[in-house]
Amino acid sequence: MSELQPDLALLAPRYDFYLHLEPSPADLRLVVEVADTSLAHDLAVKAPLYLAAGIPEIWVIDAVTRRTHRFEAGAASVQLGPTLILPDEPLCFSLFHATLAELLPPKKT
Repeated sequence: MSELQPDLALLAPRYDFYLHLEPSPADLRLVVEVADTSLAHDLAVKAPLYLAAGIPEIWVIDAVTRRTHRFEAGAASVQLGPTLILPDEPLCFSLFHATLAELLPPKKT
């Protein structure tokens, strides 16, 4: 299997800004795929692979309808399918409900 390359990824903060090592799945907080002609593939293949890799949240944006399919790891919606967010509805990233300590890298000692 080739390595997945998302259109956009939000990474956990790191002091070296990923200059020395590429991010691993554990570093990813949000993956965004923008689908023009690949919507079915992104929903059926890519999103489940990202979730299986432990990425906490995946958005698949349909460029044609501008609807967002939101997957959240561990949520009941994973079994039922994604949450569908319409173009005029806000996109809320679940990690923003985290503490500041979870969002910032640890202090240097």
